[in-house]
Amino acid sequence: MRKTFLLILLLLPAFLIGQEYQINGTINNYHAAEIYLASLYGDRFDIQDSTKTDFSGKFTFSIPNESPSGLYRLYFANNKTIDLILNEENIDFTTELNEPVNQIKITESVENQIYYRYILKRNYDQYRLELLQPVLFYYPNTDPFYQNVSSQFNRIQQGLNTFTQNLLELNAQTYAGKLIATDRKPLINIDLNPQQQQVYLREHYFDLIKFDDPLLLRSNAITNSLLTYLSLYQDQSLTKDQLEDEFIRAIDIMLEVTSENIEIHNFVIEYLINGFENYGFDKANSHIANLLMTDEDCENLEDETELAKRLATIKMLSTGKQAPPIIVRDLNQELVELKSIDSKYTLVIFWVSWCPHCTNLLPELHEFYLDKEGQLEMISISLDTSQKVLNDFMGTHNFQWTTICQFGGWDSPLAKEYGIHSTPTLLLLDANKIIIGRPGTIGEIRKLIK
Repeated sequence: MRKTFLLILLLLPAFLIGQEYQINGTINNYHAAEIYLASLYGDRFDIQDSTKTDFSGKFTFSIPNESPSGLYRLYFANNKTIDLILNEENIDFTTELNEPVNQIKITESVENQIYYRYILKRNYDQYRLELLQPVLFYYPNTDPFYQNVSSQFNRIQQGLNTFTQNLLELNAQTYAGKLIATDRKPLINIDLNPQQQQVYLREHYFDLIKFDDPLLLRSNAITNSLLTYLSLYQDQSLTKDQLEDEFIRAIDIMLEVTSENIEIHNFVIEYLINGFENYGFDKANSHIANLLMTDEDCENLEDETELAKRLATIKMLSTGKQAPPIIVRDLNQELVELKSIDSKYTLVIFWVSWCPHCTNLLPELHEFYLDKEGQLEMISISLDTSQKVLNDFMGTHNFQWTTICQFGGWDSPLAKEYGIHSTPTLLLLDANKIIIGRPGTIGEIRKLIK
């Protein structure tokens, strides 16, 4: 008996380590075809596994026990997706290829049964509300038909709110409950006009949401919430500069409501910086950096995180700051020193030969440069890593400006000094090498050059 007990103890850890959960799915009318499983972390997804359905549309994924809990995504049929919660349980479901989300039936997995009870109800009710809302905006409110539509609109949104509250009361501690709680929206007062509704939603959007659980990062719940909130500030009639001012108002609120948990807060900061950088919203990023970093912080970065260093770089490269020094040899081995350039304006551009936006912009920029001869000088900094690739590219063009390449890619000293994370990146400097703007197009350069 004692030997048997000892054997059980010895085998138990191995059993636990080797334990797996399974996703068993059936996608009707999707026969002998590829399907991929990806984990989600905010806006990032990483493929974990792939398989093929059989001729009846069935497939299985085996999930190692050590896989983190969170929202995972199935990709199939080019652009079809299904989100599933993995949280220490087996999953079994069936669905249809034409409408995989709306037709899904979860036969095993408590988490996903809760989650899809909410998702299907929310999708259906939101669809109905979106159909009714234009009527409320534009139909005469004294007409009996308006009153009927108004009553129906309120019944639907109140019904969804009550349904969600009841579901959360029963399942608040589940992962599904955490995702549902993050998806809640304030009720709309239909007596307000569209502009008033927008103002109300801006002020109360996060009233029902708490960003206090870092497990939410293993889903797209936080990023979806932030994107929806930012959409409340979008207006096609605004200029880029005006839109950035609107987004800055949103930034202050988003950073405040996500400040309770440091892991979530840091993720949100980096997510916003990456997003604004991709769209060339440098004023928005400078606002984030100035809000979070003091000048003293920027001077004491030895033991700081990469995020803190990135914020410091953004702050130090914002409009009105002195551009970092450039002292390096160009492709012709001539010494280039930024401070020695005698020109009213200097344009510094970071680019790479495999970037289509760069290769489209450079010839246009060259014509502009020649047209501004005597007023504008340029330093072109390639982030290529292969000298042959760069030489081949340069051989097909006759650029008259100075070109530099340290062949270190994103890790080259100048790329790090200037905090480059995307290409093309342009900085326009005045005669004293003060940054006066980070234009994204030739039109924006023209506006900055007086």
